[in-house]
Amino acid sequence: MASIERTAYPRFKRVTSARELDQSFTPTPDEIAWAQGLTRSSAHLLALVVALKSFQRLGHFPAQSEVPDTVVDHVRRTLEVEKEATSTTAARTVRQHRSLIRERLGVVSDPGYARKLAESAIYAAAQAKDNPADLINVALEELVRARCEIPGYSTLDGMAARIRAEVNGALFARILLRMSGDEVRGLEGLLQVDPTTRRSPYDALKQPAVGPRNAQLSTSPSTFCSPIVRIEVWRRLLEARHTRRTKRCSSRPGKFACNVAVAIQLGQPTVTHHHWMP
Repeated sequence: MASIERTAYPRFKRVTSARELDQSFTPTPDEIAWAQGLTRSSAHLLALVVALKSFQRLGHFPAQSEVPDTVVDHVRRTLEVEKEATSTTAARTVRQHRSLIRERLGVVSDPGYARKLAESAIYAAAQAKDNPADLINVALEELVRARCEIPGYSTLDGMAARIRAEVNGALFARILLRMSGDEVRGLEGLLQVDPTTRRSPYDALKQPAVGPRNAQLSTSPSTFCSPIVRIEVWRRLLEARHTRRTKRCSSRPGKFACNVAVAIQLGQPTVTHHHWMP
């Protein structure tokens, strides 16, 4: 499950500042007149306006218990209703208020359509993105663009996890089909734990690679191509090959490093495969 804090999913803040109350939760005279024309009591007026401003801020309807007291008190003061009035109403009234708000704001209230739209956006984004939070954010952007009521967070989170697994599984299957038997066995060998060291070759590959240093270049070729160092060293050697070729090839270890870099660039397997698998 992706943490909601890592996404752009709209929600109430733990502390609502006075500035946000003024900018996001202050009803306009037109909104007040609209709500007054649809309600008969102070409590229903307060509940309708609180729901309206909450939806405008979040893009979905929160439960009445989720609305911070500071928001309710701010709206109550703006409407100048008595302190005894509460924003908590019966379920039937809540449904009526939400219907009125959707009609006023022109919001698309179709859960099935919203889910299909979000699924399509997540599937397209999953081809290039892997972070679940990023996938959820892409869906949110598409839902807001289409003026759809945003589904619950758990719905988007479960959707992103499922589609991400499907896309990655298909990608893994395609890679597996292109691998030879030796390559498959080599990858499986990375997970075999040595009974003496209690470490697997994969443990070494997970360690951060270090850059090439003079001390490493002055050692023997076998030390230079240790599992931890060689991948990053080869990459940097390829990048610097054209600008520093003469200097790096001036010593015997330097010649070996350049030969390795050239072999990789030319796609010669005889040099690289010897050291890849311990």
